[in-house]
Amino acid sequence: YLDKPAIQEKSIGFAKFIADGYRLELNGKVLTGQVMDLQIFAADKQSRFTNREEIKSSFTQRWLFQSDQRQYVGDAVIDIQIRYPTINPEGEIRFSSVLPSNLPKDTFIANLFIGYDGDKQSVTRVTGQFSDPIVLNPSRLSAIKAFVAHGFDHMLSGFDHVLFVLCLTIGAASLTGLLWRVTGFTLGHTVTLIAGFFGYVPKSAWIIPMVEIMIAASIIYVAVVAIQKAATRATFVITAIMGLLHGFGFSFLLSDLLGRDSLHLVTSLLSFNLGIELGQLFIVLLIFVTLLSLARINPSVKNYCTNAIAIGSMVIASWRVIERIPGLLEVI
Repeated sequence: YLDKPAIQEKSIGFAKFIADGYRLELNGKVLTGQVMDLQIFAADKQSRFTNREEIKSSFTQRWLFQSDQRQYVGDAVIDIQIRYPTINPEGEIRFSSVLPSNLPKDTFIANLFIGYDGDKQSVTRVTGQFSDPIVLNPSRLSAIKAFVAHGFDHMLSGFDHVLFVLCLTIGAASLTGLLWRVTGFTLGHTVTLIAGFFGYVPKSAWIIPMVEIMIAASIIYVAVVAIQKAATRATFVITAIMGLLHGFGFSFLLSDLLGRDSLHLVTSLLSFNLGIELGQLFIVLLIFVTLLSLARINPSVKNYCTNAIAIGSMVIASWRVIERIPGLLEVI
């Protein structure tokens, strides 16, 4: 439990101990923060903290010290007010953490930064512990670079997406067929990436687990098509429909990286999609060139490899469908 008398006696020192775990830089120079105030709430007593008025209101209360109730440390919420004096506030602002990064892997930290320039407000939402600095007021060029990298990394690290594109590529009978498949997938996921990011999706708790199950099911479909070597004229349409599912998956991640009030919103959104396309193109070219080389060496080896990849992908995707069904049933 919290030691209230000790916190009340040394509240500024306690706040400084926490504040020293974070670093604010302006144009590469580390700013020294001055702790102004500290508030501690029970989780169910904390006031909202999403705009100037709510923040000011939060520091007018003294819940911890007005209550005789014992406060368990695991249910405590801390608000700290820190002032960073600077002569010239113009320039690139970076924020990072120097706290030990030893939290469990399954711990999810959501961070919300609200910036004000006069009455103009910008919002940045990022997940993580900030062992690497984040730029809070990026230039347009910095935003492009960052979100292209985010999109590219997500495409290559998203196991379901990689398996889908892999099976999509090995099932194409020709370069023309491959281009139609990739185009359909691109159009599909672009539409739902944008729609999902702006909230044009159901708000029910079942939507995310359902989409994850359908994405895994889409891998099974393209794997079967790759084994049967039976592409049809409807392949473009079907691939576009499946792209819609994957686009929702992309939008869930983007919502954690980009707020609707963020700086360079449209640029960042398009850059993220471009990064996904570059990651997709990288996979397609790598696999297509490899299969082309195998076909020239020995066509039967190529067929054996494509069938092995498709069967392996189908088995993995089937298992992912099975293991995700309980999660869906819990929220229906």
